[in-house]
Amino acid sequence: AAMPGSVPSALSPLPGCAFAPRCAQATDDCEKAPPEVVSVGAGRVSACLLTPEQLAADRVPGPAGNPEPVVVQSLRPATSEPDAVTVTDVTKTFAVAPRGRLHALRGVKLQVGHGESVALVGESGSGKSTLLRIIAGLEKATTGSVTLAGAGRPQMVFQDAGASLTPWLSVGELIGERLRGMTRTARREAVIEVLDRVGLPAEVAKSRAGQLSGGQRQRVSLARATVVPPEVLLCDEPTSALDVSLAASVLNLIGDLRRSLDMSVVFVTHDLSVARVVADRIAVMYLGRIVEIGPAEQVIGDPTHPYTRALVDAIPDLGRESRVLPGEPASPLSPPTGCAFHPRCPIAVEACSGDELDIRLVGKPDGAHQVACLERKVP
Repeated sequence: AAMPGSVPSALSPLPGCAFAPRCAQATDDCEKAPPEVVSVGAGRVSACLLTPEQLAADRVPGPAGNPEPVVVQSLRPATSEPDAVTVTDVTKTFAVAPRGRLHALRGVKLQVGHGESVALVGESGSGKSTLLRIIAGLEKATTGSVTLAGAGRPQMVFQDAGASLTPWLSVGELIGERLRGMTRTARREAVIEVLDRVGLPAEVAKSRAGQLSGGQRQRVSLARATVVPPEVLLCDEPTSALDVSLAASVLNLIGDLRRSLDMSVVFVTHDLSVARVVADRIAVMYLGRIVEIGPAEQVIGDPTHPYTRALVDAIPDLGRESRVLPGEPASPLSPPTGCAFHPRCPIAVEACSGDELDIRLVGKPDGAHQVACLERKVP
């Protein structure tokens, strides 16, 4: 579960404990003066007015063992609206020296419904970010097409918010760039409104990116992307550089923005536990292809493709040692014949490497969950 609130602004330090606005056990005294650091046991110190006994008495006990993660997404609602994104047979190759071709995407098909959130997961080099950039219009597909609903372009939030925010402009100027045609007063009010929407105080508008924390910079990126609400929000691992509590709050914020602004979201991540929180559906990619796609809970709770199973087994879990997937992904410069995963697959048979193998998604009985594996291997 995400920690409530956000880190206070360093521009206006609080008179008392800096954590008091987010602390469920804070008292009036906590807001008057900073607490002193005191010893609370052998080798342990704490800067808190409450004693360890008081903290323990007020603490709500959690479940034994490893609790189930809080899943905040809502399943895709039934709608008559056209799909927000339709990717049809998209391939992408890059020329590399000497006279080589890197096959980044190999015949990708994907539909993202109106108001739906889809996560693209997979190891580095699987083609996730390339697909996102093609949807954004930052790259052009070698073959195939991308169709977008609505007139506006998708907006993108990058992994490194600091690098995507112009350092010499104030936050207000960065956000206001997308509000051309408005009066100065209307623009200022719109900036303050969107900052409040992403959980930042109005005074942040005067700051520059270098004066903000990583979590605040990512919120500014979200504010800039949504000050004019887009049909589609594209997120390229926006929480991978944040600590756990900040990452959880940003994920919750993306979910809130998606629902309040009625946006579709395509979210790239290498972390299945993040995908489970943020997405209605998960598309698992390997070497430029989608090898499994379906409802998030089904893909993680009942993975079908051997690669998806390996990714789920690699998720760290208390009380269980994660199993590391053996080998390295095949080179996109020379993809294997047949199923690209067969050199690492524990259940591969000779047919998996065949030149004529039909690599396509095959529906499971419910129709919503599909997998690209030999049909007899689909439970």
